Order: sequence, then C-alpha cells, then structure tokens
Amino acid sequence: MKESLLSLLRCPQEHSELTITDVERADGEIKSGTLACGVCGATYVIKDFVPRFVPLSNYADSFAYQRMQHARLQMDKYNGTTIQRDTILSRSRWPEDFLRGRTLLECGCGAGPDTQVLLDLGAIVTSVDISIGADFCRDNNYPNERLNVMQASIMNLPLKEESYDVVYCHRVIQHTPDPEATFKEIVRYLKPGGTLFLHSYPKSFRHVLQWKYWMRPLTKRMKPETLHKFISWYAPFLHPIVGVLDRNRWTRQIHFHLLPYRNYRRIFPQLSEQQLLEYGIHDTFDALAPAYDLPSSVATITRWLKEAGFSEFTFNQTKPIVVVAKKPVSGGKVTQ
Repeated sequence: MKESLLSLLRCPQEHSELTITDVERADGEIKSGTLACGVCGATYVIKDFVPRFVPLSNYADSFAYQRMQHARLQMDKYNGTTIQRDTILSRSRWPEDFLRGRTLLECGCGAGPDTQVLLDLGAIVTSVDISIGADFCRDNNYPNERLNVMQASIMNLPLKEESYDVVYCHRVIQHTPDPEATFKEIVRYLKPGGTLFLHSYPKSFRHVLQWKYWMRPLTKRMKPETLHKFISWYAPFLHPIVGVLDRNRWTRQIHFHLLPYRNYRRIFPQLSEQQLLEYGIHDTFDALAPAYDLPSSVATITRWLKEAGFSEFTFNQTKPIVVVAKKPVSGGKVTQ
C-alpha cells in the first residue's frame, strides 16, 4: 500500500479518519500495519501490502477459489491477446486517452485483468475486491506506481467520499447481495462531474431461462472445489458439442437453455483450443458458483441513476447492460 492512500482511507462503519501503527515498510510501500478508528475503536490490518477490511471468509469464497485456479487466464499480457482491452474500450466507448491521469476506483477487481488495461490506459487506480482476488490483482499488476489494492466490500467502502474521477464496476454488481444498495454506495465516491461505468447482467424472461439459472439452486451450494472438479471433468466432452451447436443461431438455443458449458470459439477465435477449454471451465464455474446472481433491467438502472441525481447517462449496450454516466457538478443527490 502506498503512503498516499492513507489520506483517502476511512473507517467503513463511521467514515472517520484512520490512524496507523506498527508500520513495516518494504519496496517503498507499507507492507504491514494496523489501522484504527478513533470513533468506534475498530482495527483493520495491512497484510502483504494490502489493507484488509473484511473477514477472510465471506460470500465471495467461490470467487477466491476461482482466482486460485485461473489467476492469469484473463490477463492480456499473459494470454497474448487484447481481449480485455478491446472489451473495455468497446463497452465504454472511451477514447484511448480518456483515462490518462484520472483517478479511478475499480469496484471488484478479481485477479486484475481489467486492472492491467486501466493502468495501461493511464489511470491512477484503486482496486477493491472482497475476496483474496485482491492479492492476485496485486501480484499480477505490480510493480506499478499508479496502483493501490484493497480487500474490502464495495457495499461498505473504507474510503473518503467524492474522491475519484471515475468509478468503474464491470461484471460485479449482480454478484452482490443487493445491487441497488451497492449502486448507491459506489456512486458516493465519485467526484462531482466524474464518470461512472457500470455493467450488469440483463434481467428479462429469456435470460432467466438460461441453463445457469435452473442449475444454480444446487450448484451455488456445492463446495467450490467440488463444483470446479465436476466442470473440469465434463468440459472436454461438452466443449466440441457446444462449439458445433453455437455455429447456428437455431441450434445455439439448445446450448443456451440446456447445456451447462461455455465455448468462446465463435467470439474469441484468437484463442488456442487449450485456452478456450480453460476459459470454458472458468466461465462455466463463474456462472454456477456465485452465491448471488441478481441481474437488473435497463428500467431499474435508469431509476437508480435518476434517484441519485444523474441526468446525463448513455446505455452503450443492453445485452449485457453497460451504462456510462456523468455525475452532476452540483445539484445531484446520492440517496443512502
């Protein structure tokens, strides 16, 4: 953790400033220490360069297991592609220099595949994850003078409000226990005039008929390691079958509704078969394991934005939902 982050840290309960003791430094950063709130008396540890504000075990344990199994899979610099970069630029519609020099709060970083791109595009990034994905994010993206990583809940952020030029939440909000409450929380940290990037799974009758939604009542209760082994066992069998079905939009419906596996050959032809198989296992696990999968509609997200005082926003996509919004310079409100 860099010294500069200290001025932004706040107690997640009282939103008061924190004091630091027992500091150990290494490589020009704070490696370990104790953060304390003078109001409520709560203490939080800094361990292995990462400040920790949540219990080690929580509702995101399946994501922690996923990061351990596939820590570098989605990292452009390790898989030899530009998949993450292309996805971010396409969904945001930002010019490549938009993030240069801007402070950015990444809400849910996982192992850091988006973090790498955000840094490459010039942002000054604070990445947050509730799981030990925070450690993998740091390992995958350090050293970097423009990155801080925290283990915390984006539903209760330990930060000073209105501190960031950009708040970025990609592929995350639907996996929190209460997406609306999460939205209300994260926009509090956006500066007036700042930019919000928000992604959500779409809520519609067709989408809730996907195979994952009829399987999840069982699979989300399985131990992550058991579910991962099960998917890894059947993936080599379903991989070629799904690949054939996905070539035709009619047979694709069989896959969409019935076959619990994802083959990205049609979408990512630049990947090798081995990479596609690992991606398939990773994303199938990602669909079946999370404790929460709560999609939202465009109408619902529009309501959130308006109630929070946003008047300038654009839905760049609706399947999945991607909205980019500008926080009012004045006169906006953030409901809690």
